Amino acid sequence: MSLLWTAVLPAITAGVFGIGGALIGVVVGRRQVTDQAVVEHGQWLRGQRQEAYLALLDAWDTALAHLEAIFDEWLERADWERQHPDLTWEAYVESQTLAAQGPLTKPLDRVQLLGPDPVDRATEAMDSAIGAFAACLNHQAAPDEPFDQSWSSWLGLETRAREARRSFTQAAKITLQTPPRPGRRERQAAEPAP
Repeated sequence: MSLLWTAVLPAITAGVFGIGGALIGVVVGRRQVTDQAVVEHGQWLRGQRQEAYLALLDAWDTALAHLEAIFDEWLERADWERQHPDLTWEAYVESQTLAAQGPLTKPLDRVQLLGPDPVDRATEAMDSAIGAFAACLNHQAAPDEPFDQSWSSWLGLETRAREARRSFTQAAKITLQTPPRPGRRERQAAEPAP
């Protein structure tokens, strides 16, 4: 019996280790494929975000320039009213503020869909700043509202807009500079370190 066991025991041991090795290989192989898929998706998402962030910054800068152009036209309001007797200044300003904000809708939506949360919050601040500019212009153009000769809120709105853009750029930069890695939650990756 001892000769039999000396022949069978190594065969059983080899079989157990062979099956165990195969199972470990399957598990490790599946994990590697999953990790690779996670990294590739992260790289794809990163590219989509970069395009969306740049499109938003471009649209936002254009909208802000459009609103500032309305402000610059204010001094020529009397000439404009003589040239356009069929349209009120209030209606013109309202149409121009809507025209300035309109092209922002798709880029804002796309960025908010792609996230992450810190970028979403910064995007909301940018949208709010543009909305405040438009509201200020519409308020100033309304004949039944008191006109602020010194435009006292305009400087604060410009500061708010610069700060909103800076915050967005910083959040986007952190998001884009964080490489995709398997096993890491995205929210943690996008939050700035204390």
